[in-house]
Parts: sequence; C-alpha cells; structure tokens
Amino acid sequence: MGPSGVDSLSYCFTFGRSVMKAGQTVSATLAIKNSSGHTIAFSDGPPGQGCAINVQTALNGSHLTITPAFPDDCELQPILATGITTLQVPVSTTYSTCTMTEQPTQTTPTCIGNGGMPPLPTGDYTVTLVASSGDPFTQVAPKHLNLTN
Repeated sequence: MGPSGVDSLSYCFTFGRSVMKAGQTVSATLAIKNSSGHTIAFSDGPPGQGCAINVQTALNGSHLTITPAFPDDCELQPILATGITTLQVPVSTTYSTCTMTEQPTQTTPTCIGNGGMPPLPTGDYTVTLVASSGDPFTQVAPKHLNLTN
C-alpha cells in the first residue's frame, strides 16, 4: 500500500554527483509534487493511521546489491501539502552490515576500526529510491554512480 492519493503525486530524484569516493555518505534530493488539491499523509495506512513511509537509497553494482534496513519504530506521518515537498535522502557508499567475529563474506565483510562499516568496492553502481512500504518510486529513473578510491 502507498500513500492515499498516490495518483496525484509525482517525484523528481536528483543526485548531483556521478563520481565519489567509496565510504562517503552524501544527500540526494527527492521532490514530491502533490497536485491533488489537498494534503496527503505519506504513510502505509489511511490518513491519521499507519506509519510514515521511509525513503532511502539502494546501490546496485555488477556483483553487489546494497539494500537499506528500515527502522522498526513507527514515525509520525509526514503530511504532503499541495505543491512541492522536498526531502533529503542519504546515499551511503558503505556496506550496511559487517562482522567482527564471523567469517566475512562478499556481502558481510569484516568491520573496520571499532565496528565501522567498510567502504563498498570501487566501480559502477545505480542508485535507486526504495520505500519502507509499497513501491511509489517505480517511475523514478535510477542515477549512475562511480565509486573510486
């Protein structure tokens, strides 16, 4: 399920970088245009109920896909006023999990330092928007990203 009135929403995803150093986190911008003529709760339930739809990015490389983990807690629903609402969405170029004790794998490498996430391998990735509920971003074009040392 997605936000009520989803047909009245359009999205613009901008990410001003096509090359960056692996291990960095920067923000992309998601502009949501509400042309419904009324406010819309961006949630996984009817207005006044349900949890906010969290928006994050996923990175997909030739041999590796990093998908975000969404928090279990239920945040207050953002209300999308008519017009344009702008959200900052983090783009992280580190692994989302690592291990200090178990045998490392391609998707769960050894942590660095005191449990820090290691940088992703260098190479080309696509950056896509993902939502914690529903799939409102199917029409949003992914962005290209090249990670360097």
